[in-house]
Amino acid sequence: MAKPSAGPAQGSERESAPLHVSCHAMDLRYVSQPLMVGHYENDPIAAAEALIDRDIVAGELSIRNHLGLYAGPRGTTTVVLMSRSDRELHQGSCRGAVVIGLGKLGDLSSVALAEAVRVGTLRYLLQILDRAEGTAQLQPEVELASLLIGQNSTNEIHIEDSLAALVEGVLAANEQFSKAFPKVSLRVGRLQLLEVYLDTAITATRSLRVLEGKLNRQDRKRLTIEPELQFGKGWRHRLDAAQETGYWPRLIVTNAEANLSTGPSTTDGTARSAPPPAASEERRPGVQLANQLSFSFLGERARAETLQQQRQSGLVEKLLEASIQNPTYSEDLSRTLFQLLVPSAFKELARGLEQLVMVLDDTTTNLPWELLLADSKPLALSMAMVRQLQAPRFRPRVRQATSRSAYVIGNPSSAGFFNVFVGEGPKGSTGLASLDGARMEAEKVLTLLGGSYSCQCSIEEENGVDVINKLYQQPYRVLHIAGHGVYEHPTRQGDRRSGVVLSGGILITAAEIEAMEVVPDLVFLNCCHLGTVKREPVAFNRLAASVARQLIEMGVRAVVACGWAVDDQAALVFAEVFYTAMLNGRRFGEAVFLARKEAHAAVPASNTWGAYQAYGDPAYQLETSDTGPADGSGPSLEDLARWAPVTCMELIDRLKQLEVRIGHGDSHDGAAESLQQELLALLDSVPPSWLGSAEVAVAVADVHAAFGGAHWEEACRHYLAAIRSHQGSDGLPVRAMEQLANLDARLGERNNDEARVQKGIERLEALIQIASSATKEAAGEQAAGPPGEWQALLGSAYKRLAALRARTLSCSAHPGGKKGLDSVMEPLNASIEAYSLASDQGVSNQLNRLALEAVRGLSEPTNGEAIQQAQTLVEELRSTLPRDHSFWSRVAVADALLARGLLDRRLAAEDPSGDAAAKEIEEAYLDVFTNVRNTPLERESVHEHLSLLGDLVQARSQCRSDPCPQGPGLAARLRAIGAALQRWEETMGAKRPGPPDSKGGEDDMESLS
Repeated sequence: MAKPSAGPAQGSERESAPLHVSCHAMDLRYVSQPLMVGHYENDPIAAAEALIDRDIVAGELSIRNHLGLYAGPRGTTTVVLMSRSDRELHQGSCRGAVVIGLGKLGDLSSVALAEAVRVGTLRYLLQILDRAEGTAQLQPEVELASLLIGQNSTNEIHIEDSLAALVEGVLAANEQFSKAFPKVSLRVGRLQLLEVYLDTAITATRSLRVLEGKLNRQDRKRLTIEPELQFGKGWRHRLDAAQETGYWPRLIVTNAEANLSTGPSTTDGTARSAPPPAASEERRPGVQLANQLSFSFLGERARAETLQQQRQSGLVEKLLEASIQNPTYSEDLSRTLFQLLVPSAFKELARGLEQLVMVLDDTTTNLPWELLLADSKPLALSMAMVRQLQAPRFRPRVRQATSRSAYVIGNPSSAGFFNVFVGEGPKGSTGLASLDGARMEAEKVLTLLGGSYSCQCSIEEENGVDVINKLYQQPYRVLHIAGHGVYEHPTRQGDRRSGVVLSGGILITAAEIEAMEVVPDLVFLNCCHLGTVKREPVAFNRLAASVARQLIEMGVRAVVACGWAVDDQAALVFAEVFYTAMLNGRRFGEAVFLARKEAHAAVPASNTWGAYQAYGDPAYQLETSDTGPADGSGPSLEDLARWAPVTCMELIDRLKQLEVRIGHGDSHDGAAESLQQELLALLDSVPPSWLGSAEVAVAVADVHAAFGGAHWEEACRHYLAAIRSHQGSDGLPVRAMEQLANLDARLGERNNDEARVQKGIERLEALIQIASSATKEAAGEQAAGPPGEWQALLGSAYKRLAALRARTLSCSAHPGGKKGLDSVMEPLNASIEAYSLASDQGVSNQLNRLALEAVRGLSEPTNGEAIQQAQTLVEELRSTLPRDHSFWSRVAVADALLARGLLDRRLAAEDPSGDAAAKEIEEAYLDVFTNVRNTPLERESVHEHLSLLGDLVQARSQCRSDPCPQGPGLAARLRAIGAALQRWEETMGAKRPGPPDSKGGEDDMESLS
């Protein structure tokens, strides 16, 4: 395609323009620029990357990952830029993610990181260039945000190394892009480095100062910096040096003999597999194991040396045969397997892990790792364990079901099996014995899934062809099979086959699974031996290959397969607990862990819990609603039950995290209720004495305030408790008194309680009086006056008092008297005066003042000077990117349009111009509601602002002594805008943030190189 040109770019000047870098202590969910993050090869989307996926790009990263178009190997990048609002297009800002491939975990260096950043930045610039629809939309400078990549995942890269690599990579990309497109004015002009923990952010800011000196030593100035740390919302103190990040460490176990015998690497850098056995070699069914195993542990920060473990040929095979043929659990067998298979250097490591991904190859995946016993408890019952296959093949394009559908197969008929396969049935039967346990399991799974999924079933199906037909009848998100399975079973024609047994000698084999055009997300196979994976190639188009491996190669995200026959009762418990956990929003790794523990508790003598081999992404979640995946961003109630804080500062930190998440909750139904339950669980999990701390009470009050109006009374109770329980040893913020006064005024106006509004006003005036007295006592210093924030809160309180009296006046028998109007105008004038005193503290105060002045002067000629002020603010706010990207900064444009419409009276016009003005204001508010992260409290403030202005205009228009004919129409328009926002709240509000029509696609994605 032809690239848009912005005319001569003055290449030499552009090359010399310095990159501006700043460090920000904040939660990444508040960033409004594309955010760069690293991803290691074969890693799941987890930790910070999962937050970006869920809360910034609306799941677009997961979609790319499902499609196999995701960064990981070095030189790969995935760019997701979300659809932009008109204002973002005008300002050149957008939300999105730039995921750079870091290669294999443990191999990352500073040089490799800088190169990955260079490639990622170039991809980002190219994506912007491709998206531009004309020169007017191509800004000469764009911003990019980034985490401190690598510093928390390897000992080789420290904070200063990560920072330097990020800066150097962006500088190199700018220079290279400039040379490639000399006529295009486009570069990354600002780089924002984000870190949630204050200690790391401070260290990064100091390192940035040092880096500036290094890069600017020569005549050319390459870098400018913000010398001070910038603060955003959601930053945290680090309270535990060993805080978990949700990362799953990996233990890679491979066939050391195959590693030694591999030939040259392939073009993609992966080693070629060992050559297949010669045709003359005798093929033996069963499990083939390696005589020498290679172990390598990849943790979150350190990489252990690779070790090898020699074993005696034939010994483990005999032990495995014993474990598979006898489903009774044997501690001695499990302990022996642990001692034989795990190197001494890794034995103690295995005992201390809480979760683990085992990366296995074709031979090591045959080993029963779940059965290993370190001390008195098997590893799989003391830690969450998930398997992954090393370097499996993948479909080039993966299609997945978009609807929530499931297919459950349970105990299908096996009549006619022995007409095709070698052997004899019981009592001369041509089929295998019926499996009542498989039928009960399928019925239970069908019941569990039926509440959220559209289910198809084949339970005790007599016709095998019908089962196959249903398999292809529609796309399925979940496939569950419980029945007979055979592995490399000989047929009467002399070949061997593997699969799920159906009637007439038909099997569901790897070939049928491969033929599925649409790939399920989750497949559960409770069939004997189907969990076994075999190395050597077999004829008949891979019919003997493992169904489990075939599913993974197809792109299935999670597979549960049984390695041997299981106990019916334990299997039923496993399936019930697993699906219940998944449907309740648990992640795959957690759900498997819970199911194993409950299956063991149900039948301790059975080894069924160890037969289930779980393959896939441990962070995978089952979709349970039309609006998206279940919320996994917060701790579960079980996690809270295990939480053992040692200081109330930990509770305060958790409460602050909860407050942040209230504005970032997922869109599924019941999210607010879940967060409220979490709050109660947090408070129940700590000593009662902590709740008497003023700091804890303020944090609890902040959470209730963030929930919105229904919780404001509870917030006031906690703010008041904090003030009353304050002691010299704790820290009581003045904000507690501010918020108490603010909520008193809000609740008093809402409940028509004038005395309570007055109480809030009195509290604010007392604070202002204290500050004013202190100012007067400061001898020789210029009086600065009380904080503008207090004046703004006082202005808001007086505005609410005026609106309350306006409503009372409108409802009275004689609303048109001068005395009644004076009762409204008195607090209205006080509100305007307070906002005037706070005007230099923020544009929102200026806009409040202008809107209230418009209401006060409705019966007078329009004020040209005030109209010009509003117009100037509209133009400035539209053309200037707000510094902090907060909700209040972004909603100021809509507030400015509202103030202008009130002042110039266009909003009151009873003609199309009035409708157009109202529509413009409504769309401006909806744009912010849709595209900017916000809380219920923030949205309620907008609704209240419109409602209060409507009440004031209505009362103002009813005064017979000072009439304003346009008042009724204007009040109706204000209420109509509020009603439109309320309708959006009811239908779309739960789906924020991001444009509701953002579906991804080619316009939103940069393909991998």
